[in-house]
Parts: sequence; C-alpha cells; structure tokens
Amino acid sequence: MTIEDPTLANFLNLAIFALNPEEKWEAHVTLAGPFSSTRNLPKKRAYVKKVSVLGAGNFFEHGQNTVFLRIGAADLVEVWSKPDYPYNPHLTLYDGSNAKLASMLYQELSGSRVFLKFFVSKLVVASSIKGQSSPIFLRSPINFQSLFLTRNLSWRDIRNLDDKDRINIAVEALSKATEYCKSI
Repeated sequence: MTIEDPTLANFLNLAIFALNPEEKWEAHVTLAGPFSSTRNLPKKRAYVKKVSVLGAGNFFEHGQNTVFLRIGAADLVEVWSKPDYPYNPHLTLYDGSNAKLASMLYQELSGSRVFLKFFVSKLVVASSIKGQSSPIFLRSPINFQSLFLTRNLSWRDIRNLDDKDRINIAVEALSKATEYCKSI
C-alpha cells in the first residue's frame, strides 16, 4: 500500500536505498500477494487507513535476509491474501543477499524504538521476482540533503559505503521519520 505522506516516504526511501541501492520498490506496506493471476486480486484497491509501526521483524529462514518493520493494521486484515502465512503486514527495509548486514540491522532496530503512525492508501500491484531489474530508480524521489549523514554525499557515494555506515544512515533516516511523525 502506498504511503501518503511524501516527507515520511522520503525518509523511508532513504533508509531503504542506503541499505540496498539496488532495491527496486519504493517504501510501501505489504498486505497481499503474491497472486498467481490478476483474477485473484482483491476487487477493492482504494483504502485510506492509519497504520502504525509495532517494531522490527525479520525473515531469516530458508536463506532469506529480510528485515522489516511490523505494521499494525487490524482493519486491513480483509486484504491480506497469503494463505501460507499468518497476517503480517510489514514495510520491508532490506531484502538482499548480505546476511551480515541484515543481522546487524535487525539487532540495531531491535534495540531502538521506531515510532511511526501514518496513512496508507491504494493497494498497488507489484510483482517481485528475485533478480529482476529495477522498474524505477529508487534514488530519484530521495532528498539526500534531509539527513546530516548524507548531506554531502551523492547516490554514488552511498553505494560505496560499508555495511555499518549504511546501517547508520538507515537508523538516522528512521529516527528523523520518528521525529517527523511525532511532530504532525
């Protein structure tokens, strides 16, 4: 689902890009799918709901290196369509091949409080196949000047940082997102 607030989306996209510059999707809340065909899609795709972050989570089983923010969205359970999984709406921060980065990120987020409440809308269909090429340049909607740690960096510089520096940028972006959500 689409994150409505562009300022919040910028902070989240910056965290996602710092962690994985090859990421193909902008920040969004995953609620449904995958669907085997478009015939299985929910009929209703327009929602406007306030959701909140409940904490960090991970998918580390079966060779996955995925770290996400768990989303509280009880009134969207009707949209969840993953019959093999319990209801688990989430916002993926990292889904890549670097197990060390994923583990370090999860440990860092588990020890911090990310407080976000925001509106989501529009169920967007996005196919996700490992190794697919990026349909968008995630870096294009990001304002790198919005964080102290990235103020003097280009997207090329961020691509060359080590894991710890990437995580520091993501944590700063999430901290700024939390400050922003508390102020509105």
